[in-house]
Order: sequence, then C-alpha cells, then structure tokens
Amino acid sequence: MSPPVPVPAGRMLLALALACASPFLEPPAAPRRTLNVAVILSGASYGPAGPRLAPGTFRNFSLDVNPVGVVLNDTNPRSLIVRLCDVLSSLRIHGVVFEDDTRSEAVAQILDFISAQTSVPIIGVNGGSAIVLTPKEKGSTFLQLGSSTEQQLQVIFEVLEEYDWTAFAVVTTLLPGYEDFVDYVEVLTDSSFIGWEHRGVVTLNLTDDPEGARTRRQLREVTAQIRLLYCSRDEAEAVFRAARDAGLTGPGYIWFVVGTNLGGSEQLPEHVPAGLFAVLSAGWRDDLQHRVRNGVAIVAKGAEALLRDYGFIPEFNNDCRTPNVTQINDNLHRYFMNITWGQKDFSFNEDGYLVNPSLVVISLNKERSWEVVTSGDSGGPQVTLSPRPPGAGGSTFTIGKSIWLLWALVFNNSVPVENPKGTTSKIMVLVWAFFAVIFLASYTANLAAFMIQEEYVDTVSGLSDRKFQRPQEQYPPLKFGTVPNGSTEKNIRSNYPAMHSYMVRYNQRGVEDALQHLKTGKLDAFIYDAAVLNYMARKEEGCKLVTIGSGKVFASTGYGIALQRGSRWKRPVDLALLQLLGD
Repeated sequence: MSPPVPVPAGRMLLALALACASPFLEPPAAPRRTLNVAVILSGASYGPAGPRLAPGTFRNFSLDVNPVGVVLNDTNPRSLIVRLCDVLSSLRIHGVVFEDDTRSEAVAQILDFISAQTSVPIIGVNGGSAIVLTPKEKGSTFLQLGSSTEQQLQVIFEVLEEYDWTAFAVVTTLLPGYEDFVDYVEVLTDSSFIGWEHRGVVTLNLTDDPEGARTRRQLREVTAQIRLLYCSRDEAEAVFRAARDAGLTGPGYIWFVVGTNLGGSEQLPEHVPAGLFAVLSAGWRDDLQHRVRNGVAIVAKGAEALLRDYGFIPEFNNDCRTPNVTQINDNLHRYFMNITWGQKDFSFNEDGYLVNPSLVVISLNKERSWEVVTSGDSGGPQVTLSPRPPGAGGSTFTIGKSIWLLWALVFNNSVPVENPKGTTSKIMVLVWAFFAVIFLASYTANLAAFMIQEEYVDTVSGLSDRKFQRPQEQYPPLKFGTVPNGSTEKNIRSNYPAMHSYMVRYNQRGVEDALQHLKTGKLDAFIYDAAVLNYMARKEEGCKLVTIGSGKVFASTGYGIALQRGSRWKRPVDLALLQLLGD
C-alpha cells in the first residue's frame, strides 16, 4: 500500500473555494412539514383495518399529509370519550376526521367538547358526528359536513311550493332546538308571497305517555295532510307508531323529517311510513374512502392557511383533562371559511357547518328503499323536481281543478288555483289561455260598442232623393208609403209619377196602421203631414219613431176652413188668418 501523497495547502484552499462557488451544487432543500390526521371510525360496522387511502392522494399539498387510521368498536358515550382522549394523548395529532354508524346526537356533543378542550380541529363527516350542533362550545373547532335545520327547511319549502302543498302542520317533540325549528318555519311562511296555510303546531311530550294515547289525540287535532316533523331518531319510532294508529300515515299523508337522522338509513324503525321525505348531503351514497378523503383534505387545507399566516403548525393540547392552552390564542374557524377541494365548496361558517352544502331530498318508497327526489344548493335552493315524488300520495290535476283554473283564466279572477304539472296539461292550458284572451277581447269590444253606440238614423234630402226615386237600386229596397186619397198622395202623383207607382203597394189605411208597421219592420218610411207626424213621434213611448229632414218640409200644400154659406164667422176668421200671416 503506497503512502498518501501530501497536497499543498494552497491547492486545498483553491479546491474548497471552487466547490463553494460552483453553480451546480445547491444547498439541501428544507424538509417538508408533516401533518398527522387521525381518521377515527366508531362503530361495529367498520373493519379492523380502517380506510386505505392511496399514497398519492394528497401529493398536491405543501405538507406531507399522514392519515392515521383508528377504529373504535365501543360506541358507548362514556367509553367513547375516554378512548378518544387516549388516542389524542398517545399520538402527535394535528386534526381528526371522525365518522360513526350510531346516528346519535350525543356523538356530536362529545366531539365538540373534546375540540374545545384541546383546540384540535375535528371534522364530522357522517353519522351522528355530522348532525349539526349549534351553538358549539367556546374555543371549539368542531366542523360538520351535515346541514343545519334552517338549510333543510329551505329545501323542504322549495318542494312544498313546487308541488303546491301549501297547507301543512308542524309536529315537534321536546328535542333541543325545537323552538328554533318552529320559529324558522314562521319566518319562511311570513316572508314569502306564497299563500301558505300553516294549520298549527303540535308539541309532543313522549316521556309521560308510554301508551301513546295522548300523542294520538294531539296528532288528530290538526287536519293537514302535509306534516313537518322535528324529533330525534329514537323519538321517531313512537311518533310514527301513534300516527299509524291514528290513521295519519299511508296514501294521502306526507311527512317531512328534520333532525331525526333517519334519511338514508338502511335500518329503519318498523312504523316509519312510505312517502317519508328527508334532506341529506348530496354525498350520502359516497363510499367510506371518498368521505374520509374529503375530511382529511379539509384539515390539510386549513393547516396550509394557518401555515401561511404563522409560518408553523401549532402543537395542540392533546390532553382532554387539562385546560385548553395552545401556541395560538385565536379562533381557528376563519382558516376553514374558504375551502375548495375536488371542485366542491367546503367552506364553513362560524357555527361550524357548511355555508353552501349540496343537498338532496330523498323519499322512502313502498319497497322500503330510499330514492332521490330533488337536488340543489341550500344557499338559495335551486331544486330540480321529478314529475311526482315516489311514494307520495296527495292531489293530482283533476278535471274539477282544470275547470276552476279555466274559469279563473277567462274571468281574470284572483282565486287560489293549482297549476298543472304534466306537459300535456300545460299545453292545453296555454291553448285555452290564448282562446280566453281572444274571447275577452271580443267580449269587451262588443260590450263597449253596445254601451256607447249612437242610434243611426238614415237621412234624405227630400222627395227627390235617390232613395225615393230609385228604391230598387238599394238592397234591400226602401219600403215607403202614405195614406191614399189625400193631399200628400195627390202631390206625389202629380210631381213624381214613377215614385207614386212604386209606393202604391205600401200605402196604409191610416196613420195608426202606418206607425205600427214602422215599428214591426213592414215599412221603412211613412210620408205624411209634418204636423201630424211630429205630434205622433213626440207622444210615442220609448222614442222608437223619429222624423227625418231636420224640420225641413219636403212639399207644402194649402189648408182650407169650410164654413156654412152666409155664416157670421166668415169675417172674423178671415181677419184672424190675415193677422196670423201678417205676424
């Protein structure tokens, strides 16, 4: 073995300097921070291994996300809180994703308490942990993927409005929050332009009514076929048993449940009726792996926001038995208010539930399985409805309702009507509405013309008028005449022989006959002395006869007064006539 060759000191320093200045040598990258998220599954339905997430699921995060699976088979509330505290104290945990199969409201209360004690963010993704709990403990960062009572009611009232189910009643037990439920129903009905018919509130006390007699009597006190029920899952069994015994379930009766956590459940109480409606998250059919992945991503998104503000991830107090002391004296809710993951909005409000959850309405059909009826967003619910909800009874668009609707359309009455739902009935209503518009327009025009019309009277310029001289040229020909053997006939025969030969067929025996024929239409005009005609027209009842010519005299003839030869009245009469003519 040859001895080492000594290297001059100047050469060593040069090599060291070159190595430090070389652009091809970079300093080692800072290690990525690790985020430990406990995925806790509570219930007997979960296997011992828990969910398995693919290694690359969270590669797009700036943190190394490390899900830690824990399965708790004991669902007793006291045992659950002890086991959770043991898990948190034994692991260095930055967040918890929790799911259970108990569907018990007590789980949410336990998780809220633990989050308040430790400040650890806890995400309730399904089961009892997702039943929205309000208000939460001070200092708690317990977030739930469920929907609040207000959000569920908004969607329910969209369904009621769409199907014209405007008459309803409210049934509640003494479950905490029932007063807020009743108040919000009042807010929705009072602030709406829909003519809601709220038929009353029935508050049930099930604790001292084991036989259900009082419950049955109270349920019968309201007559609405649509009922909004607020109760717990355990109370729902007693309520629906009493409703069945009272004859308030089955065809014609529809129940909407809020707060029971019955929706989507495969194990239902015996007396839950078909046609039951519930509001759930749109992901109610997602598999366990998908739900857990969303929960872990929410914790990671919040941790990234926290890291940007403070430059580090705090070490939470993982001991449930000691006071809540963290490195950040702040409410962590604001770091979860603007979260988007997988093209979905997972933003939470200060009460710890989603601001704009994607919700669906499901219905229990006759085969005791759940079907989706509607889908929409609760932030101003946009609900898409099927023609008729499965399992739902109730009214349809009958012939009587169609006649009532048509009556309202024709006469423009503001009456309560039920709108058609089917395409065919809608088209028929549009056709009828078009006909109604035409009918109303014609009717109104004719009525106005009848009320304001002026009587039309034909005019003539005199006996030489074309209507008298050539009556055959008109259609129908003018029918006119006079009383024969008088001065009027003599004047016409002398001056208008053609006219006289035509009118002979319409000559009258006397003035009274002529006037009667004028009124019955057998005669169109009667030519006679002006003084007589004016007198007869004025005394005619109903003003059915008028004289034409505006007072113009068509022809004049003299009058004579016959006296006995040698009468002493001859001289006074002559003087009176002369005086009259002189005036």
